[in-house]
Parts: sequence; structure tokens; C-alpha cells
Amino acid sequence: MRNGIYSVTFTTSDGVMGNGVCLIAGDQYVGTDLTQSYQGEIHRYDGTVIVHMRIQRHPHLETVDLKLPRLFSLTWSGTAYDDGFDLEARFEHTGDSIRATGRALDLPDGRGVDAARPSYLDAARERSHPLTPAARDGVGR
Repeated sequence: MRNGIYSVTFTTSDGVMGNGVCLIAGDQYVGTDLTQSYQGEIHRYDGTVIVHMRIQRHPHLETVDLKLPRLFSLTWSGTAYDDGFDLEARFEHTGDSIRATGRALDLPDGRGVDAARPSYLDAARERSHPLTPAARDGVGR
């Protein structure tokens, strides 16, 4: 599982539950779909991947009964490939299992998303810092 943007399909025994997108950056997993956002830490052990994930329903769906808590955690485990992953987890409140299948997306020119690393990962880090690069460097004083 390389750094990049992935298309993710979530399935249960009832079929496809939804589709989303996630960003893998080192040991961080951040994603969203139509109903919730998720953030997790990736741990790799001898070919097995464990992702401890916090999941939160989008605020505009607070009053919709999705049969899921508003905020909950899942521990996913499975296999990671260079261009994707297959993970499975079990909902603690129901015991039902869910599967996440992710596939890396490519840039329009055919390069893998990881080729764009400086533009999307570094830009995200800059936006998350409370000061702009110019302010950190003392420019404009």
C-alpha cells in the first residue's frame, strides 16, 4: 500500500454498502464517503495490515437513522498490495462484518498518484500548519 489516493468500495453480506475515497500517507489513513468520514493509523506486520479507525457520521446526517452510531471505531485487518488493499472489520454493536476493497487511482497522464506526492501531500501538510510558510520564515516583517 503506497502513498496515494484510493477508491474504496465497502461491502457487507447484503452487498455493496457504499463507495468512498481515501488518502494513504505513511501510516495515516484519511477518507470519506457520502455518510461519514474516517481517520486511522496503519500498522504493518509480516504481510498483514491492521488499521485502527475512528469513524464519524457527517453532521448533515445527524437525524438520519443509518443503524450506525454517530461516532465509533473499527479495527480492520487484511492484506495490502502495492496498488490496493483488502480489509475486513466487524461492527461491535451488531457483530456484522464489513469489507473494504481499495484500489489506487492514477493521474490523468497515467502516472500513479504517488508521483504527485510533492503537490498533494506537502500542500496538505502546509495547510495543516497554523502559519503559512512565509510567516514561519519571517517574511513580510
